[in-house]
Amino acid sequence: MRALALAALLAGCTGGEPEDTGPPTVPLDPDVTSWSPEFAPLPQVARVVFLGDSITAGYGIANQEVSYAELLVANADDAWPGFAGDDLTARYGAPEVIDVSRSGAETPDILDRQIPNLDEALDGPASGPTLVFVTIGGNDMTGALVTPGALDTVADDIEANIREIATELNDPARFPDGVLLSLTNVYEPTDGEGQADQCFMGLDVSGVEPVLDDVNARTLALAQEIGFAWVDLRGHFRGHGWNHERTSMDAYDADDPTRWFQEDCIHPNKRGHHEIRRLFLAASDNLPLELWVP
Repeated sequence: MRALALAALLAGCTGGEPEDTGPPTVPLDPDVTSWSPEFAPLPQVARVVFLGDSITAGYGIANQEVSYAELLVANADDAWPGFAGDDLTARYGAPEVIDVSRSGAETPDILDRQIPNLDEALDGPASGPTLVFVTIGGNDMTGALVTPGALDTVADDIEANIREIATELNDPARFPDGVLLSLTNVYEPTDGEGQADQCFMGLDVSGVEPVLDDVNARTLALAQEIGFAWVDLRGHFRGHGWNHERTSMDAYDADDPTRWFQEDCIHPNKRGHHEIRRLFLAASDNLPLELWVP
């Protein structure tokens, strides 16, 4: 289904007639509300750029071949044999890869350090279309939790910084041949319950949920205003946090009640990285996310 739909989209981008494949034969994930601009997918890609925090840097994953960034570029067939060929290399050849992500990064770090590092690696305007993937905002939210009064302003700060990040990365002076930026929203490990015994010393942090909702709503609005893909990490991971076995919660996934977070309650585990890869591929293909259960 994905191959047929992607082929149709790419045919449309190059002037061909998309094939009518009829109604979907594969169910779609109902919890994911990612949004992509109309110009996606890119018909050609010369390079792939990664910016962001420890999620992109692959923190806690012993074998980097199972980090989402590695899987996006080239599937690890031994780890995920059913996804052989479902990667950017199969779609576009062997793109150049630039990774300037750093564990612990907050939104100002993208502007102050990572974009300058990217420009140094590019060494001038980039030739050929570019895909840019970013995970950011979680550390901003975590910092606001322990800083008095910071929760009152964190949504404003994140919105302002992501506006600047997206504007910088969409600058045609940097990527004159086109760019598709894909940026995740911010997830959390309690499945929307606001409390998990294993996380945050068991504290009830449900008061943060409305702030997180506000942050994610604002970044979606920015995506639709500026023109970048907004990737629904939070929606996809709900039901797969530390309350994943609680059958009474709204987010309980009876078909796949598995945890996608590491023991630290913050970072994705092997399955989580696989799912982030799937989210980013769907967003860059401008296709809805197919429902997948191992």
